[in-house]
Amino acid sequence: MSRFVAQLERRAAIVAAPGTRAARLAVRLEGGTLRHFDDLARVPVWRLHDSEAVARIALVAGLLHHRPAIDAELSGTRLAPLAHACGEALFDRACNGDPPPSDHCAAVSAGVPPLEALRATGHALLARTDDPPARALVARAAALVEAVVP
Repeated sequence: MSRFVAQLERRAAIVAAPGTRAARLAVRLEGGTLRHFDDLARVPVWRLHDSEAVARIALVAGLLHHRPAIDAELSGTRLAPLAHACGEALFDRACNGDPPPSDHCAAVSAGVPPLEALRATGHALLARTDDPPARALVARAAALVEAVVP
């Protein structure tokens, strides 16, 4: 258990947005002990990954958030940079599964944003650890990344 706590402490050292569950967990872990076992359930799933995986999770979360617009897009030229950035297999898996609930997504009328805007949206979703729809979208993105990327 102490090795796991040490791993959580390292992960908690990542800067968390003030006032979020991640920030409160980081404060609790500063002493090196878990006060409650249910603290483990509060750790955002993405915080247990390395920075490369977190970047990929953020991108996929942004993609899922804009999934209605991506589904409506007919131009392969507009979608190709997104597929290239995610990797074809991950992009296909994210776009071929069931769409997220509409309260988790941006409006179709917003159109497909550029790649950097998708990344920014994804990172904003990662920071919203106290927002259940955002947390669900990020968890789904993390599961997709874990399933596709070795």
